[in-house]
Amino acid sequence: MTTRIKITLILLACLLASCAPAAQPTAQGGSPALDELIPLATAFVDQLSGGNFTAASARFDAAMKAALPEAKLKDLWAQLQTQLGAFQKQVGTRTAQSPSSA
Repeated sequence: MTTRIKITLILLACLLASCAPAAQPTAQGGSPALDELIPLATAFVDQLSGGNFTAASARFDAAMKAALPEAKLKDLWAQLQTQLGAFQKQVGTRTAQSPSSA
C-alpha cells in the first residue's frame, strides 16, 4: 500500500471517527455498536465523494462543527483530491476499537 493511500485512509478514519459521537443513542441509551456505524461511515464517504458537504457535516456534533465547518470540510476534501488524486471508490470497511474506548 502506498504512503499516499495510507495517509488518505488515516485522514478519512479521523473524519469518520469524529462523526461517531453524533450518532443516535440506542434504545437502551448507550452508544451504537460499530456495525451500526458502518452504514453511516459509508454514507459519509459517499457524501464527500459526491460533493454533498452539507449532508456530510450534518451529523457533526457542536465541537466537530466548530473544528471542521462545512466550508473547511469542502476545502479539506479538495486538498486531498489535489494531493492524492481523485477518489475512485470504496472497496470495503474495517472497524477497530481505540484503546480509550475499550
